[in-house]
Amino acid sequence: MANSCGMEARYQATSCSAQITAVAESGPEGRTGWDFMGSRFLKDISFEQVGRTAAAAAVRLLGSRKIQGMKTDIILDNAVGK
Repeated sequence: MANSCGMEARYQATSCSAQITAVAESGPEGRTGWDFMGSRFLKDISFEQVGRTAAAAAVRLLGSRKIQGMKTDIILDNAVGK
């Protein structure tokens, strides 16, 4: 990191992440689900949990349909803020 006032700084760190998009299919219908987990350390990442959460999200969307556009209150899944 550096700026125009002459400040320079740096540090070493690790970064690990897991991200998966899962596909659930039922007949001709297919839906996708997504999940992500990040940490500074690999031991803190649960690849199994990321996969399970993504798969559950995809299955939960089977049978869903689009609705007509409208002005209304909504509730967003916490994954929207990740």
